[in-house]
Amino acid sequence: MPLSLQACRFELPYDLKILEIITPLDYLTNYCRLSSRRQYQFKRLFNRYRNRDYLFESSYLYLSMISIHKENFTRTQFNYLCELIGLEKQEYEFKFETYAGILALCERIIYYSLKLYDENDNLQLTKHAIEKCDFYGLDRKLDGLAISDTMKQLLRAL
Repeated sequence: MPLSLQACRFELPYDLKILEIITPLDYLTNYCRLSSRRQYQFKRLFNRYRNRDYLFESSYLYLSMISIHKENFTRTQFNYLCELIGLEKQEYEFKFETYAGILALCERIIYYSLKLYDENDNLQLTKHAIEKCDFYGLDRKLDGLAISDTMKQLLRAL
């Protein structure tokens, strides 16, 4: 699957105080927007691994990511992703929206690690305009908010 910063868009909530109470998984569920193509691709993958209750079990997460990104995704990157979203050794079951947000984050991690952007260009130029506006001056926007370190780390990684 070709990697892109525009296939998925992350946004900040209108009321930033919401970031004080939600978890990284809640953020990925509610503030990630997919292009129609990514929606279709991620839905097919979700349906391949989902259980009878139409939920995706976290034990299949690495396997599903490897099946879509093949040689580009490493176990080290997976561990970093799990750290960003607070997914330790505990088992989870995800709805499609959460799973899609995790895959979008995975795509970002791979994109940044492969350096698919020109070093002379500003990396922000390749992102969606709404996302650029939301994340411009992120540290200033988060100043004064009691956001968890995990959430801050996730937002900075995007």
